[in-house]
Amino acid sequence: MFTDHDRLFRMEGRMTELVTVGLFAEGLRMYNSFDGRIVAGELDGATVRGIDMFTIRPDGIGVVDGRELVTVGDRHLTADLTGYSHPPAGMAMPPLEVLLDPGFCWPDVDFTLEVAAVYRTAAPEFAEIGRIPVAHLGRVNMATRELVIEGFRLPAPDRAGCGR
Repeated sequence: MFTDHDRLFRMEGRMTELVTVGLFAEGLRMYNSFDGRIVAGELDGATVRGIDMFTIRPDGIGVVDGRELVTVGDRHLTADLTGYSHPPAGMAMPPLEVLLDPGFCWPDVDFTLEVAAVYRTAAPEFAEIGRIPVAHLGRVNMATRELVIEGFRLPAPDRAGCGR
């Protein structure tokens, strides 16, 4: 679906804090922080940090609702993140109550991330990224806390035939 031409960056980082808030009607709510560095592409060398108000639904799908700050020298971009985390194919998630047990340990597996990001910036040199939606595709391992995200420019639709 995406090409190397569409790739904006690769971020490598980690979850720095995982806080379980509790069991709510919509699922198990967590408050998780993360940080990392952009290691390739546009914004190479930038630092990234953020927070995710994460909810694991009863069906095992994680709902991502995050905020991110990207820092390049003395310039910044912010991003609003929304999307999903999926367990590995065939993996049965335990009941949410099990995740509340103080002795619970996350399995050492990668969960897939499919997240939409909308960036904003006051830095003119980064204005373009503030005008396009960005797909964040990647993985997170809650046991090792490793986080890898690749950002892709969403392709513009073909506007031919739209009454012009």
